[in-house]
Amino acid sequence: MRSLKALANTILFLLLVFFASAFDLPGKEELRHFDAQQIAEYQRDSAFDYSTEYAVSDSIITLFLAWLLDKLSYIFRSMGMQDVWPFVFRVLIVGVVLMVLYYILKNRYGTVLERNSKSFVPMGVTSVDGQRVDYDALIKESKAHCDYKLAIRYQFLKCLHDLHKSDQIKITTWKAPLDYVDELPAGKQEAFSSLVTLFEVTWYGDYDAQEEQFEESNVLLETIYG
Repeated sequence: MRSLKALANTILFLLLVFFASAFDLPGKEELRHFDAQQIAEYQRDSAFDYSTEYAVSDSIITLFLAWLLDKLSYIFRSMGMQDVWPFVFRVLIVGVVLMVLYYILKNRYGTVLERNSKSFVPMGVTSVDGQRVDYDALIKESKAHCDYKLAIRYQFLKCLHDLHKSDQIKITTWKAPLDYVDELPAGKQEAFSSLVTLFEVTWYGDYDAQEEQFEESNVLLETIYG
């Protein structure tokens, strides 16, 4: 049985070799050659010339960075590995010392190192002509005209001025509304944060605030003033 199977496999192999040789066309293989003229044209084309030297930039910043990088590369080339790490360590030590000195001076003389805000005078609303108007009057007038969007804005501004006058926050010209949250006592921070969100959503949102938002503002103000 095995001999018959081996014979069948041999015959099948011979048949495959026979059919394969039958499709083998006689003749020599033709080698392809590149066109020498086209190669010469490509070599003359400047678009394929990658050895072009770029013009040196006349930018002062670029020249300074190139000079700095050249000096740094010279330093590290002239230093062995045994010298690099001590150098880096000294730089880190100097940086840490300078940072510690900065924070010490900032905590001791913070007003000298920080930018000063423009002087602020607690008052009502100052119009363009300099006339001072009371917030309460503006809130009452806005509510009478059902302009709750404007009323909430006046409530928020009045709250800021009241907190400033009671020394709970310090109003400066560069602070965002949420910057005052951390200055308040812990019991008022959540309510004030919600009031800021309510003010920004109603004042900058593209819709008219309703009495419901105005009453919500009153509830938050009770918690802040309480």
